[in-house]
Amino acid sequence: MSAILIIDDEDKYLELCRRFMPEHEFIGPARNYAHAAQLLARARRPIDLVLLDVHFEIPDEDLLPEDKSDLLAKLGANEQSRAI
Repeated sequence: MSAILIIDDEDKYLELCRRFMPEHEFIGPARNYAHAAQLLARARRPIDLVLLDVHFEIPDEDLLPEDKSDLLAKLGANEQSRAI
């Protein structure tokens, strides 16, 4: 069973995934990058896959910032290499 994080501003992908792939564990959906970071921090096991909606109908301030240096500074060297 894989752990799949869904980042989406709607529930339709989560519903489809649960219906057609019930053998997996679904986390989320996270509604923005801050919520995704919270879910990742609380995850009981490693996330195997991230399903990301690329068209969000949310305010720009809730999206991942263009300059990610502050976010990367919070990660260790090993985590930075995996994040990039």
